[in-house]
Amino acid sequence: MKGIKEIVFCVDGLGIGGIEKCLIRLLKALDKLDKYKIKLCIKDSLKLTLLSEVPKKIEVLILGHENKFYFSIINRYAKFRKFKKFIKNAEIIIDYYDGNWYKFFRKVSQKKKIVFFHTILEKLHIYTKIEEVKKIYDEFVVLSEKGKEELKNIGITENKISKIYNIIDVEEIKNKSKEEEVCIEENYYIMIGRIVNDSKDYDTVINLFLNRKINEKLVIIGDGECKDNLEKKIKKYALENKVLLLGEKINPYPYLKKAKALIVSSRYEGLSTVILEALALYVPVVASDCPYGPKEILQDNIEKGLLGELFEIGNEIELLNILLNLKKKTIDKNKIDRRILEFSEEEIIKRLEKLFRKVSN
Repeated sequence: MKGIKEIVFCVDGLGIGGIEKCLIRLLKALDKLDKYKIKLCIKDSLKLTLLSEVPKKIEVLILGHENKFYFSIINRYAKFRKFKKFIKNAEIIIDYYDGNWYKFFRKVSQKKKIVFFHTILEKLHIYTKIEEVKKIYDEFVVLSEKGKEELKNIGITENKISKIYNIIDVEEIKNKSKEEEVCIEENYYIMIGRIVNDSKDYDTVINLFLNRKINEKLVIIGDGECKDNLEKKIKKYALENKVLLLGEKINPYPYLKKAKALIVSSRYEGLSTVILEALALYVPVVASDCPYGPKEILQDNIEKGLLGELFEIGNEIELLNILLNLKKKTIDKNKIDRRILEFSEEEIIKRLEKLFRKVSN
């Protein structure tokens, strides 16, 4: 593309997470396109589980672990110098991690700056600095229509906002779902995601199993700061044979494919990539009607229950009724296939290149 030769993506880490997986898919797609020199800058050297999946042609700079104590100011200055040298020839620099790079980006001139917001703005730690953040970036990328509304409500003009979905590689997901045999024989529901208190609500789901209202098992794949507390609760109520904590898995798809349904009980989401991954495998989806992603993905505003079922956040009774009646529902694979096309590599790269052209003019 004329005028754009080098683009640098910036991310906090490459641990096992939704944002990180989406970035890897995006980098692979751009690498295949072979139009630009793509580079990747990573802040944290302790979160590199997915580093081996970055295409070999992409140059990577790892700034190192954050030192919050001794010589922290000198440490941050040294990192910024490395960062500035790394982006010297870039036309576009992209903060792919919710504005977390704004302190670096604000010190850089003569670069076009793009930020991706993956979740609700007011839940981000940079929200208290939002007036400063608004002035730093040239373009803002969100994952949903509600995300666009949120940015407009804080004074960002619509012509600076783009909605670009995450890439869902259906073929890759289906292939990976065949790579491993799952040893859980009984029917089970599955939850996949970070085990944290702020955005996720595991208690509502686990209460159904605690009260013996569900005969199936629950499999939870993920890790996080609240995993120990969740484990203690499971042990306290002797649910070890009903609720299985499997920890993080680079490839969760064999477990997802075999599940009776995916349950997403979030209090808020940016989009919820795991819902799309479940749809790609034709696994029924039961999700909380939280801001912002589930309703838009499942197109519930067009037709209730069109691609999956929604329940009120924290409403245990409504969730129970949905799960008990799931067997009466049939999946319309044709409707799912049409919806998933909007998240295809071809469609997302087309939108991203349109954004690149826009900022380069």
